[in-house]
Amino acid sequence: MSKFVFKNKVIKQILKKYLDIWSLGYLSSLAGWDLHTYMPVKAAEERGLVLAKVGTLSQKMLTDKEFVALVHKAEKEKNLNDVEKAVIHHLKRSLRFYEKLPSSFLESFTKLTNVAQIVWQNARKQDNFKLFEPYLNKIVEYNIEMAERLGYKNEPYDALLDLYEEGWLTKEVDKFFDSIIPEIKVILSKVKKTKFYGEHPLKQLSYDESKLRKVNKEILKFFQADFNRMRLDVSAHPFTQYIGYDDTRITTRYHDHNFAESISSTIHEFGHALHHMQCDEKLKHTPACSLESLGMGESQSRFWENFIGKNIKFIEHFYKDFVRLGSEFEKLSVQDLYFYFNSVQPGLIRVDADEITYHFHIKLRFDIERNLINRKINVRDLPEVWKVKMKKLLGVVPKTNSDGVLQDVHWSMGSFGYFPTYSLGTFLSGVWREELEYQVGKIDSLITQDQLDQVKSWLKENIHRFGGVYTTKKVLKKVFKRDFSPKPLLQYLKKKYLG
Repeated sequence: MSKFVFKNKVIKQILKKYLDIWSLGYLSSLAGWDLHTYMPVKAAEERGLVLAKVGTLSQKMLTDKEFVALVHKAEKEKNLNDVEKAVIHHLKRSLRFYEKLPSSFLESFTKLTNVAQIVWQNARKQDNFKLFEPYLNKIVEYNIEMAERLGYKNEPYDALLDLYEEGWLTKEVDKFFDSIIPEIKVILSKVKKTKFYGEHPLKQLSYDESKLRKVNKEILKFFQADFNRMRLDVSAHPFTQYIGYDDTRITTRYHDHNFAESISSTIHEFGHALHHMQCDEKLKHTPACSLESLGMGESQSRFWENFIGKNIKFIEHFYKDFVRLGSEFEKLSVQDLYFYFNSVQPGLIRVDADEITYHFHIKLRFDIERNLINRKINVRDLPEVWKVKMKKLLGVVPKTNSDGVLQDVHWSMGSFGYFPTYSLGTFLSGVWREELEYQVGKIDSLITQDQLDQVKSWLKENIHRFGGVYTTKKVLKKVFKRDFSPKPLLQYLKKKYLG
């Protein structure tokens, strides 16, 4: 495929003006990253005000009559290439969003969510849902109003889902879960008879945090992460922040036990970072580099987390580092660590969930979000609703709200419609794995410092370099000549856990 080139004069005019909008986004992203890492707690309200004002400025610049006229003019241009069409497509989506949501609405929402994120952190630490409840109430109401203003095809949740995975409808999410949940239940019932099943004792062992911090850095070096373009920090909830083409920030977290959780988080976020950092350089500072498909984004993080980070070859490579994390680890074998990293047990925490039970967590959140937006349940009832659904789907019940309804940051950020993309992305990763192994070779043979370059190069050539030029469905069709199917991942899970 040819490299991306911007030839059209009108598109070039648009991109020149867009650089100002992009620059505000850069500063906003930097402030957002700082909010979750180094910002003093008392600065939350002030930071919320600043980010709200920056958002309003961006909206004014994007909806400026002269800029909008250029976008409409570009629409009528002939012989536009794919990347030029992508610029128009992304800008039109943004314009539709801003034209339907007044600046006063977005400014108030931004102020609310920036404060709510800090309140959520405190509520989780204190195990106090009542502290967060009034903020979540307002956030739900804002999302309901947002859905009505944006419009939808069948039900309000469609509008919110579309913000994260373009064109994906609630009924399609239903169909997707209907196709995978029964299959996963069967796999789980059979895994219960294997060595993989059960609460692994290593999860309760404490580790030396200072040593684990060094191991996380060594893992990123093994992946040949470019520390001139990215950095690793710590946050309450691991995340990746794309600030600029050459500035991506990732975070992990540390508890007093279960070191695999921190390692998986680091690898997961590296997958996100690599996706952005391998976007074609010609797309930088343009709307076409925007990674708007969260399903596609999640497919990259889950690819690295599950297929690389839980692979026995990876564990063999870092075996000596792992057993040095604590005196109780010294007698462990590679196999012991392999079953630890891949143990299967229904649990309370989504980010700690194994490859099999993970999707029950997403189904739970999807059902709750949908019912909140449809006003079928109330925010005040969420702790109890959460417990009932956890019992039904996973057979476990949280003793605290910190391990239940308060465990995820997303609702405090105002993000509804986000969670289903986690499962979509995970099943997409199964497609990429199947294609990679067909074209390049078995992943087991590629997990060496020299061979990992082949994995990264393949991902760049077939997925990463496109940035936001194509939707997920178009990448599947254009690059791989196929439709999405959950079968590759289901087959992988059966082979790995059942033999």
